[in-house]
Amino acid sequence: MLGNGAEAFPPANFFQFPEQVNRLVPVSVGLLVFTADDVFLIAGTNIATFYTVPFQPGIGLLSWNALDFIGSNFYLYTSDKRFINLNSSGFDELGFAIGDQLQANFDPSLVYVSAFASGTSDQAVFITDGSANWYRCNPNQMPEGGPAWSPKATITGGATAVVSIETTPGVKQLLIGTSTGQVLARTFTQFTDNGTPYSAFVSFGSIVLVQPGQLAQVESVTTECVSVGSQPALGVRLEEISGSFESIPTFVFDPPGLSKSQTIISNRFYLDQARNAIDCRHLQLELTFSPTGTTKDELLTLSLYGALSLRD
Repeated sequence: MLGNGAEAFPPANFFQFPEQVNRLVPVSVGLLVFTADDVFLIAGTNIATFYTVPFQPGIGLLSWNALDFIGSNFYLYTSDKRFINLNSSGFDELGFAIGDQLQANFDPSLVYVSAFASGTSDQAVFITDGSANWYRCNPNQMPEGGPAWSPKATITGGATAVVSIETTPGVKQLLIGTSTGQVLARTFTQFTDNGTPYSAFVSFGSIVLVQPGQLAQVESVTTECVSVGSQPALGVRLEEISGSFESIPTFVFDPPGLSKSQTIISNRFYLDQARNAIDCRHLQLELTFSPTGTTKDELLTLSLYGALSLRD
């Protein structure tokens, strides 16, 4: 049987590329060829007119798993450790905000990139290091419309593979392969890693309060959280960008003169327990939730109360 010539290639019919080909993706204008150093396009309408041209020089791909797409938006972690969005308008470096973390910790030959969309409530792109850590990015965060990155998450039991799959007609799930061979799914109804509680924290800053030559007086930090589960502990780092956070162990309900809310817990942390304002120019804050919690702990607002210092 000779077969169909449009679907089979005799040995002499091939295109030779200068680098290793790591993925082929069909698009409306042809076939995208992702190599270790560049992206090429195979175009044409039939066997006699097929040809290859450079499509995006300088954008390389080292792993089949380091690319995913939704519609005409391609998300990939390049061979030179850039996380980019490739589309009909060109490309944007989506991972610029965390570029230093990606370059230091994510090997482009090991990562998994997964573009996930499940209705309007959860649309994001995930990049995992192929071991245990991932970052989540909403490429179009409202209301500003730019990309927004969530803090790094470390998955209990590891996350060796992450992929978005339609598990039933019309239902897509983000599946996670663990180092033990289990396959887990991302969900909004469970707040453990496969039954194991995990620690949760977030750091803010450095928060620059005034210009050089000026001082700010900071009296307190107030958190507002949903009245569910544990409330976060506060740590402060004044005038430093590294090192340990100083714990602020006590707080009062905010505002002190009103009755305590039943649905929101608002805690005011005084930086000085004598309630004196502290002079500083910049600071960092860290909120830490209980490592044994299994509820949906949620921070609504974080605010600083202070003023411009009139001291020299």
